[in-house]
Amino acid sequence: MTTDYMKEVGFSVQAYKESWNNEILNEVKVYWEQKSDTTAGFWTYDDIQFWDISKQYYFVGIAPAGTGNSFTPGSATFPTTSGSVPLGTIDFRYGEGDEDFCVAFLSYMSSSTGLNPVQQFTFNHVLARCKMTFANNTQSDRITYTVSSPYVQNMPIHGTYDCAKQTWETGSGYDDGNLTFNLLDSNGEKLSKVTLKQGETCVTDTHYIVPITTGSDNKIYFNLQVTKDGKAQDSQYISITVPEGTVFEMGKSYNLLINFEESDAILFSGKVVPWDDDYDTIGTDFKL
Repeated sequence: MTTDYMKEVGFSVQAYKESWNNEILNEVKVYWEQKSDTTAGFWTYDDIQFWDISKQYYFVGIAPAGTGNSFTPGSATFPTTSGSVPLGTIDFRYGEGDEDFCVAFLSYMSSSTGLNPVQQFTFNHVLARCKMTFANNTQSDRITYTVSSPYVQNMPIHGTYDCAKQTWETGSGYDDGNLTFNLLDSNGEKLSKVTLKQGETCVTDTHYIVPITTGSDNKIYFNLQVTKDGKAQDSQYISITVPEGTVFEMGKSYNLLINFEESDAILFSGKVVPWDDDYDTIGTDFKL
């Protein structure tokens, strides 16, 4: 998810307003309006709402907007002490591990003068993302490795996000995905298979998962053909367990590295390497 992509898909806003019955306002979809290539665009939404003077508001932003994200409001009670806010939960069922998901929170006390400042959301990634890398690190140029059909088993792709606790709930009623990764060439084009010579690597595309601590059922699978001195060996179907206890955290990126090394026997090592955290910070303007 980047700001540019969010302009394509929009985001939704759930608002709470302090009043005699502590209202939960209707959820709105905020979208990007671009009049022309030469005119600056802006965020807007239908059925514009207006400030109630001197009332406290709290906003939850969800990106992307879509039918796959269902928001359930929490208590609309505004406490007299600061630091406590009315929040809810988000039932996330968007995509099949191919979509990012971001959340933002804002609180605001409307001014007695009736000013209506733009509400600036900064969205944070609440999923983890991962890719795979295959590397031929043998010391000899006599061996090549041909890889195809990589996937990872039993990774959670849907769940309920608790906005107050900022934690996830998965399990019964939610999907665990067998994430099929696409091998990519240097231009990012998909490959059905790749043959790795000495010193060569190949990466896959990226998938998004609900944060998880891995167990024994989280496995990496792929087809492997080894060729030595020009002679193809028997094709093998490889299974490697992602190291148990590996923690995939919200907002972080991970690289599942498969490193091929030469020995008398064909051995494989599998480890999780933290990816870089070079995420774009998503900031946008929202006017109520």
